[in-house]
Amino acid sequence: VRVAADVQLSPPAVEVTLNVTNIELRPLDPYLDPFVNLFLIESKLGIDGTLQLRQTGQELPDATFRGDARLDDFATVDAQTQELLKWKSVQVSGLDARLQPPAVAIKEIAVVDPAARVALDTNQMLNFLTVLKTPATNAAAAKPVTVASAELRPPEKKIGLRQKLGNLLRQALASATNAAGGPTFTVDAISISNGVIQFDDQSVRPPVSSSLQELNGAITGVSSEELKRADLHFTAKAAGTGPIEITGKINPLSRNTPTQLKVSFHNVDLSPASS
Repeated sequence: VRVAADVQLSPPAVEVTLNVTNIELRPLDPYLDPFVNLFLIESKLGIDGTLQLRQTGQELPDATFRGDARLDDFATVDAQTQELLKWKSVQVSGLDARLQPPAVAIKEIAVVDPAARVALDTNQMLNFLTVLKTPATNAAAAKPVTVASAELRPPEKKIGLRQKLGNLLRQALASATNAAGGPTFTVDAISISNGVIQFDDQSVRPPVSSSLQELNGAITGVSSEELKRADLHFTAKAAGTGPIEITGKINPLSRNTPTQLKVSFHNVDLSPASS
């Protein structure tokens, strides 16, 4: 870790140059526990940039950060110690963030060798959903349930996987997008190289396993602007056989902008999905 600072007394201002390499994030596991059911197995954080703070007489200072960041050799497992998400490197290049007005602009986010395991258990619960600790879940776990109240309570209606996914997405979008006066956010390009997605379904008999390999492509022109859509283009192979191509236009930061996707695949082996 290297830090250099240049301080000015009148008007008050400071410029801090940061150079951080290979900072291990695994000790942060206890801080993640209230929010997620996962464990960091490995991670190396690096930051190279300049932080500028200047007092302007307003309630908040004028703060900017310009530089690059990376998170290498990242790996996580879920509560059952099953592999969840990992990657060789995520590099954030050309990061420009400011507080007044709040804005974040990024030139490129490059994801190298990512791998995700998507699994349905015997109760049709998706592993990525069970990782998240929602406020309702935490409150229910903290509230004791007596035998008498449990006997008088009517049976709860079982919620299907589609409803759970929909509810989660609606909550995330409602809280994180289209907020009045929220910060502007732009990313020129998000690239993925040599990605792998493993899918395991334990809710059917016999269980089904398949994978998406050699996932490569990019999303360009991501913006928080309501009417702007990003271009998407990805290629991959299904279970190491037929090629898949996904193209279209999306705005992942907006609830109201329409999504347009085209998926084409050829010679895909469907035998893993047969029972």
